[in-house]
Amino acid sequence: MACKRHNVNVKGLCSLIAIILLGLPSSGPTAERDKKNSEERYSVLDPWGIWPRIERIPLSPRLPSLKRARIYIINSWGSGTGFETIFSKIAEVIRER
Repeated sequence: MACKRHNVNVKGLCSLIAIILLGLPSSGPTAERDKKNSEERYSVLDPWGIWPRIERIPLSPRLPSLKRARIYIINSWGSGTGFETIFSKIAEVIRER
């Protein structure tokens, strides 16, 4: 393919440039490059880390009945959250059962 404006064969020019670039020696002596590469080593850690073994503990068995059982209802949200009425209703239902 020739460039009409400059009367130059574009494919031939690109091939010539590629041959010249491939024929050029690489930058710097190989020994210096190898020494530099050996000094610049990085160690990479796994972002997940190492997880410890987990000991699985099953849930406690259910009580056969609530007779003589002491049940605590703990409100960890603080006062003014609106759960006070719900906790009082839960306490009433537990007393009835």
